[in-house]
Amino acid sequence: MVRACERRGRRVLVVLHARHVARAAPRDRPLVRAWRRRAQLYACAAGGNDDWYWLAAAVAAGDAGWLVSNDEMRDHHFGMLSRGDFLRWKARTVVKFEMDGGDVALAPPPPYSESAQFDAGGWHVPARVGAGAGEASAATVVVRRPAPGALAWLCCAPAPSVRSQRQK
Repeated sequence: MVRACERRGRRVLVVLHARHVARAAPRDRPLVRAWRRRAQLYACAAGGNDDWYWLAAAVAAGDAGWLVSNDEMRDHHFGMLSRGDFLRWKARTVVKFEMDGGDVALAPPPPYSESAQFDAGGWHVPARVGAGAGEASAATVVVRRPAPGALAWLCCAPAPSVRSQRQK
């Protein structure tokens, strides 16, 4: 995972509870030593919750930071006063991953919000490319991203009224 992030030009901080570092399997100890040597490891003190440390590090990294985790963080957002803000932050920051042997596939968040939004132009609703987008009405604009299978934006503007068409 560390190498996959570094190949993408990212600086890495691995946050682990001290007990995981202390109990590292013999085959993993050279890796832990290398992380320490490169100042890439933060071992949380006994009695501390490592989740709060990696959350704090991700917030401190700012808008360009990534939090690589498949943790859904449900136990964290349920206790927050502003759940919506946390969920929006999570959608912009968390990078999901899959591992297959030595291969790591990272899935960074998209550069736009996947939530429906409303403004003066109408509703802006994310839609899957090829999921009925071709059957959209004339009042719908679909903006496609270059990556196949990526989300597109579906902008549903109010249809012009008969009265406004007669005035033209």
